[in-house]
Amino acid sequence: MILARTLRRTFLLRGPLPDDGFPFLQADPHLPAPAERTEVVDIEPRGDGLVAMTCSWYRHRDRPSIGSARALARFLDEAIFRLAVSDEGAAPTVNGSVLRIDGIRCLLVSEFEDDPCDLAVALILHGAAFEGIYRIFLHPDGVVAHPVKPRLKHNRLIAAGLSPSHLEWPTLPLNRDTALCAIDPRMAGVDWSVEEGPIEIVLFVERNEGGRPAITRIGGETAFARLLRNIRSTQRLDLRAFIGLRTIIHNAQPFRVSMGDAVSAAALIMEQRTYLHR
Repeated sequence: MILARTLRRTFLLRGPLPDDGFPFLQADPHLPAPAERTEVVDIEPRGDGLVAMTCSWYRHRDRPSIGSARALARFLDEAIFRLAVSDEGAAPTVNGSVLRIDGIRCLLVSEFEDDPCDLAVALILHGAAFEGIYRIFLHPDGVVAHPVKPRLKHNRLIAAGLSPSHLEWPTLPLNRDTALCAIDPRMAGVDWSVEEGPIEIVLFVERNEGGRPAITRIGGETAFARLLRNIRSTQRLDLRAFIGLRTIIHNAQPFRVSMGDAVSAAALIMEQRTYLHR
């Protein structure tokens, strides 16, 4: 069973799928290229909610072997994410999401982790095709998103446009009071497919608590400066990466989105999608 994917690896689960935590991790979108490596995670139930896990691909001395299914799911989630980032080398990244609206690839960028997730889910409910979220890799020859489902805290589900009938999503608790829900991006009937290539619209998402949503076109230099401010990278940008970022902005239509609430902002984006791409 495929447990999770990164852009370069497939993670196979061998053994029964524990009910607690592991369904939250499951993700199997169509990717732009076959996986370069297949990693195996062996699971063996041990009673009382415990499972034994071995994964030879992760050799850190602190790797747990037996624990609660929930704790091991949390560990795996973090380990897979670290591998996903390290596999992309020095590629600059931003916090955001990539979606396709009427076939047009859009990049959402925000300094706040929750904002692109809320807005992405609201856009999915309007029929947008989801690609990926959280870490967007900005390669010189194309933009590609980390293939993971949108994740919302319980208290943000309705704010993103999900009705109470959607409250039974796979969850992974963060603490005693808060849990993350993994939202299936295919819930509106659109396939989940990740692409790598140019972006046609860049939306810089800003908070406007309680205000009306607004979309404003911005100039290329302003957009480039905003993109640089949102870069998350442990390495200095080399010339090739710098030129790649310039190219992304040069080839796209950049806008500032004053969000207000995610549902209203998504509705406005869909209403103005012809304006965004002209």
